[in-house]
Amino acid sequence: MRKRILGVSLVVLAASLVPVIETAPAHAATDQGGAACNAMMESQQAIAFDAFGARNISAAPASAICSKHIDNCCVGCCAPTIRLNLYDRHPNQDVSCTFWQQEESGNPFFTATLTTSGFQTPVMVRSRPMAFGGGHVTMHCSIPAFHTQNGFSHLAHYTW
Repeated sequence: MRKRILGVSLVVLAASLVPVIETAPAHAATDQGGAACNAMMESQQAIAFDAFGARNISAAPASAICSKHIDNCCVGCCAPTIRLNLYDRHPNQDVSCTFWQQEESGNPFFTATLTTSGFQTPVMVRSRPMAFGGGHVTMHCSIPAFHTQNGFSHLAHYTW
């Protein structure tokens, strides 16, 4: 009797997993903190990477770069979306991030720029769909200088 119950339980468990496996998306978005990025060579001393993400601690604009590989998926199966959480604390400069999506061969086939719209206290969320398929995605963000009255501008999180 015990073997029969165990056998039935395994069949029920296996049957319940099949729909999950068949309906899993080809691309799962990954939320990364801005601290997962790297400072550009000229900004090595200007960008701090911590719990706030990538933030500019200098008196001049600075740049960070982030990248990720996206596995191939069929057209119509997945449409990755770029989503940024940005803090713009500078009254005259905006946080600006430009993306490049490249094919496996290295040829670029998609580019987009997302920019804040001036100083704002809350986080600004910017998003847009990317091209279908896979490849390598690179993001270059220009982050305004530290502002003495308003604080640090930074890239808090990004998802694609």
